Amino acid sequence: MRIFLTGVSCVGKTTIGEKMGKLLGIRFYDIDSRPSEKKLTPKEKKLYLREIKKEITYFHTSYQRANLHVDISGLNADKAARKVKETIEQLDG
Repeated sequence: MRIFLTGVSCVGKTTIGEKMGKLLGIRFYDIDSRPSEKKLTPKEKKLYLREIKKEITYFHTSYQRANLHVDISGLNADKAARKVKETIEQLDG
């Protein structure tokens, strides 16, 4: 099973992923485990945002092909992880 958590920075993807991994008994990988902090110039910000838009377009196809989408907006990490787990269990029925 592969689960992708997407969202903007600092919304709790890592925390939710770790909790989901424990609840589901699966390994959690964080591809953003080495964040870097940079001061960007306005030109660099524009280029960075362009790259983000490309990634959103690229991942949109994968997102559309997913068998399951779970809206966890507004939930804390524990509730979000449980909601995902419960939704997967319902899908597996």
